[in-house]
Amino acid sequence: MTGSFNVSAGKTGWVPAKVEQILQTDEQTICIRLRTIKDSGWLHVSWHPTSFHLSMGPAPTRGAVSEAFAFGEQLANGLRGLVLLQADLPQPWERVIALSLSSRPSDPISHVLYFEAMGRYSNVLLVDQESGKIKAAGRQIGGSQSRLRQLQVGGVYHLPPPAPGLDPAQARSLEEWVELVTRTAEQLGERKGRPASWQDALVRAFQGVSPGLVRDLGARAGVEGASPPLKLDQAAWQRLHAAWTTWIQAVQTGRFSPILDPASGQISVLGPMQILESASDAGSLSGSGRQAEATQRQADLLMANAFRYEEQGVREMELEDWDTGCNVAIVLEEGKSAVETAEGWYTRARKQRRAGKSLEPLIEATSGDSAYLREVQASLEQLAGNEDAVVNQDLAALQGIQDELVAGKFMKAPADAALAAKGAAKGRKAQKRSGTSSTLDRFRRFTSPSGLTVLVGRNNIQNDELSHRVAKDGDVWMHVRGFPGAHTLLQVPSGQEAGAEDVQCAADLAAYFSKARGEKRAPVIVASPADLKRPKGSRPGQVMVAKETVEYGRPDDSLAAAS
Repeated sequence: MTGSFNVSAGKTGWVPAKVEQILQTDEQTICIRLRTIKDSGWLHVSWHPTSFHLSMGPAPTRGAVSEAFAFGEQLANGLRGLVLLQADLPQPWERVIALSLSSRPSDPISHVLYFEAMGRYSNVLLVDQESGKIKAAGRQIGGSQSRLRQLQVGGVYHLPPPAPGLDPAQARSLEEWVELVTRTAEQLGERKGRPASWQDALVRAFQGVSPGLVRDLGARAGVEGASPPLKLDQAAWQRLHAAWTTWIQAVQTGRFSPILDPASGQISVLGPMQILESASDAGSLSGSGRQAEATQRQADLLMANAFRYEEQGVREMELEDWDTGCNVAIVLEEGKSAVETAEGWYTRARKQRRAGKSLEPLIEATSGDSAYLREVQASLEQLAGNEDAVVNQDLAALQGIQDELVAGKFMKAPADAALAAKGAAKGRKAQKRSGTSSTLDRFRRFTSPSGLTVLVGRNNIQNDELSHRVAKDGDVWMHVRGFPGAHTLLQVPSGQEAGAEDVQCAADLAAYFSKARGEKRAPVIVASPADLKRPKGSRPGQVMVAKETVEYGRPDDSLAAAS
């Protein structure tokens, strides 16, 4: 199952929006053109049994509508010109989205378009708000198909019955969560006559949890999905619970980015951050090394005062810290004397020192990967556009990102990778024979106030090309400081100099095409291409700057923000 939908995305930037056009591109997909004050785009809604989805996407290709579909015409007649006001879940944790519309933003809701993302039962229905009656349906369900819930034009719409299970958002400790999943698996096993897996138990125990989600959780935690709960050790449970908590937080905050794994064809809301989490985990563990000295001092203080604990027969005492002169409370460990407690702390300090030393190479490696992947993430967030030419350039840049992630062994190569690589090689040979290059055409291109060209990379491969091959003496190279972002190059013809307005223009663009886009001002590194160096063994797009100055870019004043 590869279905997906994202309500939070609809709430950020696309509500309210006017419905300008509705096209039904096939038997199970409609595309709705929305226009806001700042932008326009297409909302894709599909009730296909295995690839159901609701998401913003590119405009339908020309010729996509090869025949007239009655459902699409009914929606167009009923919704064209209305205003989309809300995108909500009528029932928490249920896979039903309600798109509420009215004639004007100030008017009461007149129509609701319901999208039911339920596998082979997926559906889209237009309902009159006042009467509650169905005006159009992607799939009509009669009494012969379902005794419990009929969905027919003219009938009253009712939400699907709530799924069994508990509310996933209710706070549960690791122990309570494990006990609930284990008990549910035992009940399922008794009913089926065979051991139930932890995945089956998780789907059954909680509302809003699909088989696709638990597969995603298992992949994130590195736990075999078919394993019965009793065969999982404590470490596996801890990893699963951590992945579960990450999902809960992502849903509650709306901060997640679904991705498609090209190797498996599965949608994932958790998969792309594993390396970033490894770096975070390694950094946390390295704190153990830094804690060694503090543990050592505490053990020394306790050992020097052990006799006082024995004399007074107490388990807690305030002792003067030799370094600060302040009193600190030191409590003995349960069942141990003062000397035994201090000896245990000495052992812990030694382990912390060893952990710190052994983790240094891991921290260095994962920190580099983390910085690189944050640059990749920033590039992905910037790939957007409505014009066909821009979309095509972004698709090429997206292909470049996939290629570099495969080359860096961050993801598996898709099934058609060999064929795509062969076609790309032929294209490069053809360019070489013709003496032309499309590399410069693929960069984002802008013109400064005095007519100079500003190039901005779309991904790390283009950033690398821009910094180490395209840039020449006299050009001005830029990158926002302290944030992931694109490399920016102000091209200056030989014998000319860049004016202050040109430099400011390029700095504004460097700030805009970065994670600092939401800031009012952002520091931008300015350097000569001669001062750029590629670190040995580094990832694409990573540079060292030998000499730099700083300008402040204003993202909102950039040419990209104005276009």
